[in-house]
Amino acid sequence: MSSLARYLLEAAGIRARLVLVNTEMRNGITNVPTSPDFNHCIVAFKIDDRQYYMDCTDDCLNFGYLPEMDQGAVALIVDDSTRNLITLPLDSSDNRYVKRITVSEVDTSLTLRVQTSTLRTGVKAAGIRRLYRYISADEQRQKMHSAVAEDYTQMTLDSLKFDDLSTSSDTLRYFYGFTAKNAAMRNGSTISMAIRFVDDVGSRDFPVEEKRSFPIDMSQSAYGIGNFCEEKTIKIPKNWRMLVKPTPVHLESPWGSYHLEFAFDNSVISITRNASFKFYSPVPVSQLDQFKAFMSKIAENDAMQLLFEVK
Repeated sequence: MSSLARYLLEAAGIRARLVLVNTEMRNGITNVPTSPDFNHCIVAFKIDDRQYYMDCTDDCLNFGYLPEMDQGAVALIVDDSTRNLITLPLDSSDNRYVKRITVSEVDTSLTLRVQTSTLRTGVKAAGIRRLYRYISADEQRQKMHSAVAEDYTQMTLDSLKFDDLSTSSDTLRYFYGFTAKNAAMRNGSTISMAIRFVDDVGSRDFPVEEKRSFPIDMSQSAYGIGNFCEEKTIKIPKNWRMLVKPTPVHLESPWGSYHLEFAFDNSVISITRNASFKFYSPVPVSQLDQFKAFMSKIAENDAMQLLFEVK
C-alpha cells in the first residue's frame, strides 16, 4: 500500500519516499553494525516545506497523524541521499485530548445512575474507531459493558451512541449511560463511595521497583502522552452529610501536571480532574525517585474515597 501511495503522490507532482520502520525499536538510535530489522513501511513527503509521514495501513486516523506504533520508532527514508536512521516524530500532548463529562446520581439504595459524554482527538479517537467500527451494535454494547464493568461489577449498560464511526476525522464523540447497584458501601450510618476516573492512574501502571539500571519509556503507555480532562457531578441524597471535604491537588513535574478541584453545592458534588502527560523521552535513572513520587501521588488521589454520614 505504501508503494501505491508513493506512486499516486508522485503522479500528483508531490515527491514521496518510502520509509522503512522498526516498530519494536523506539526513542533512540544506536550505531550498530547490524540492520535494525525493519518490519513496516510508510510514506514520507513534503507539502509547502512541511514534512508528512503517512501510514496507509491505518484507516481510522486523520491525515497528518501517525499510529502510536510508528511514533518514536527507528526508521530509514529510502533515498540515495539518505545515510542515517531517523526517529519518527511523537505527537504533542495537545494532539491527544480526551474530555469526559459525567452527570450521575446515587440514591439511598446505593444505586448509581450515570450519563457520560466523551470527546477524543488524534490517536485517542482512532483507537476507539478501531475497537468499535467493524463490529455490530450488539457487540459494541458488549465491549462497552465489559469496559465499564471493570469499575462497577453490578452494572447494566442503559445506552450507547457514537457520532460517525465511519470517518477518519480528528475528533470523535460518543455517549453512554449505565446503572450500577451497590456503588457504595454502608457501615451503619456511614457511607463510603469510591470516585472512579476513567483515565485513572494506578500503581500497576508504572514501575515501582526499588532499584533500576535502565531508563523507563512511558511514551507507549495508555496515558504516556496526552491531555485528559474529566468533569463529574454527583447528586447525593439530601440526608447524606460529607464527613471530610477533599482539598484541591496541584502537581507539577518535568513529565506533566495534575490538578484536582472540588465543589459542593446543594447536594451536588462537582469534581474536575485535569492530567497532562508529556513522556516524550525515557525517564533517566537519575530522575526515577522524582518520577515515582509524581506518579504515586497521582495514583493516590485517583483512588479517592468520599465518606458520608446518613442523618
